[in-house]
Amino acid sequence: MKTYLYCLAGLLLFCISCSKEAVETPENTNEPIASTLVYDIAGSETDSAINDVIAGDEVVGPDEKNWAFINPQVSKRNKLLLFFPGTNSLPSWHQMIGKQAASMGYHVVVLRYNNITPIYEICADETNVDCHRNARMEVLTGEDLHDEVSVDRNHSIENRVLRLLQYLEENYPDQGWGQYTNDAAIAWNKLVLAGHSQGGGYAGFIGKLHQVDRVVMFSASDWFKTAPANWVLEAGETPSDRIYAFVHLQDEAGFFGPNQIMLKNWEGYGITDFGEIVLVDATSAPYDNSHTLVTNAETVDYDHWFHDDNYHNGVIVDPFVPLDSEGESLYKDVWEYLLQ
Repeated sequence: MKTYLYCLAGLLLFCISCSKEAVETPENTNEPIASTLVYDIAGSETDSAINDVIAGDEVVGPDEKNWAFINPQVSKRNKLLLFFPGTNSLPSWHQMIGKQAASMGYHVVVLRYNNITPIYEICADETNVDCHRNARMEVLTGEDLHDEVSVDRNHSIENRVLRLLQYLEENYPDQGWGQYTNDAAIAWNKLVLAGHSQGGGYAGFIGKLHQVDRVVMFSASDWFKTAPANWVLEAGETPSDRIYAFVHLQDEAGFFGPNQIMLKNWEGYGITDFGEIVLVDATSAPYDNSHTLVTNAETVDYDHWFHDDNYHNGVIVDPFVPLDSEGESLYKDVWEYLLQ
């Protein structure tokens, strides 16, 4: 494992290699965030059976590793925020939410997992109504369920999370990471699951299978033709009053087009029962206690070779997130509300 000392300067994220022990981040006007400890950990360091090279990667650098955050100077919630990046996105692109959640008392993991297969693409022409469920279940568990997905047990989300938590507990026994595992299993009830796009889908999907503390989905939905994927409509283990969502009204996926994909997904989760959809740009926290939040704010015009959906990414992916006059996320109050 390497630990990185990093700064956020404008939109540029850079890392300077340091010693194995975590170090405090550079001076920051927000003191709780400035004291966050940050670790980047390759999957192979946690389990020798994990191949760090995910298709398309040639070099395993900090971008291809798991990132973990903890703030020793704040009271702990004894809850783990497990965050899933979207398709082809990287854990290192979610440092803002990682640091903010750590400053709120969370243990935080941003997971590197097999997110290279866009599920909406492989299921677009399918006739099997279980396409989305099968694809997601294979990535989660490693069970061979979908021809277009190739994930074994060693590389499954379940194994990656379990091995990472065991590694963190072994190497940092005084930080409390071990409370999130029980008898070589993940203690799902102590986890808050969050994610962006495809990753938000995993947060929702796992929340259907296990009762977790909370689910937060950014720019996320699963749809089959013009309706939500069947798993979205099924009853789940996590009550709907623990599920929240945030999306941009101009999201390039067309969530609010004629088919009203996002609204139908939210209805499937049961989260439209908790008040109106709230525009955060015109409302302050607690946003009428709504579980369905939207924004129409301008985003950062950031050009990247596989990420050019500025509105889709702008609600949570660091290089796309608009900043306020102090250089902090425009959505920091929204994120705090969603994770409260």
